[in-house]
Amino acid sequence: FASVYRSFEDIKEFGEEIARLQD
Repeated sequence: FASVYRSFEDIKEFGEEIARLQD
């Protein structure tokens, strides 16, 4: 479960990076 949560955190950070680039 911990690895899944870690992956979710990475995806969330990646999404924020994409949003910043699209701004």
